[in-house]
Amino acid sequence: MMAGGFFSISAGVILIYQYPLKFVYVTIGTTVIGMVIGAIFGSLFDYQTLLTGYINGLMMGVMAPMIGAVAQNNLIFLGFIEVLFISSTILISLSAKRT
Repeated sequence: MMAGGFFSISAGVILIYQYPLKFVYVTIGTTVIGMVIGAIFGSLFDYQTLLTGYINGLMMGVMAPMIGAVAQNNLIFLGFIEVLFISSTILISLSAKRT
């Protein structure tokens, strides 16, 4: 769930910062990216996890451009999201090696 959700939020915030007047296209792109990434990482485990990652990527992909639009090009917020994404990915990769 973390991979699809955080990737969607990161991509949505970055894309809405880059293209602030293309809200519909950014939302569609971010939603598709989130669904694909969530499904890919979910398929590593089983069918239920695939569906969970898919739906989580879909929901976060729809919400991410809204979050980016509200943040109004705040670089501190973008840095916080990126650091949170990278640290979560590192922690998950470390825990996956032990299981």
